[in-house]
Amino acid sequence: MCAIEFGDLANLNKATHPSIEKRKFEDIKKYVDNSNPYLDQLISFLKKLPDLSEYINLEVTFFLNKSKLEEEIEKKYDFADIYDTVFAH
Repeated sequence: MCAIEFGDLANLNKATHPSIEKRKFEDIKKYVDNSNPYLDQLISFLKKLPDLSEYINLEVTFFLNKSKLEEEIEKKYDFADIYDTVFAH
């Protein structure tokens, strides 16, 4: 738990799950029970979220520098707009 909490596994995570331009959210089916009836709906929802792959890449890149992560997120994302885009339509 300490290794996870204090970021000692960040380098391993970055090596095993490098930043990629476009994730295949369908690959979730490789890791979770494929018989769940809502899984396709979940994947569809994730694919509709704007720039989710880029957001995940920011989280991976700046895992050890939370202030820089917050700064980058504030520059690139307006969560009120994202909410309106995803849920209001």
